[in-house]
Amino acid sequence: LASMEGHNEVIWALAFTHTNTVLSGSEDCTVRQWALSGQQLNVFTLENAVGSLWFSRESQQLVVGCSNGDLVIVSKLPLPESISDERVELKPAAHDASLCSVVMKGDCIVTGSVDMTIRYWDATKPPPPEFKVVHSS
Repeated sequence: LASMEGHNEVIWALAFTHTNTVLSGSEDCTVRQWALSGQQLNVFTLENAVGSLWFSRESQQLVVGCSNGDLVIVSKLPLPESISDERVELKPAAHDASLCSVVMKGDCIVTGSVDMTIRYWDATKPPPPEFKVVHSS
């Protein structure tokens, strides 16, 4: 049993990569990559807390949903050090509130937010209009 320690705040999201490393996203505004032994391999620092992660094994892209509603796409691993890396694409204001879930298949991304909307869009284009969640409490 390995323990992976390094985050300073709550960990909200986890994902496996194509190389069987683990990605973790946290309230401390970082995504970290870990070997299964517990060794920290890389740290990607963002400007906002991480609410969700998705790693696509087919495209080897990482999609990060942030607490301010932004979506960040990393074109390939290893993790960049900062958002200014050329492999990073920022989709600002993908939602009006924190992104709490994200999935990806091919170029299609679906995101869910605290703003009670789901958005489905092509990663190669700007976000389309939202559609409201039909769930009620």
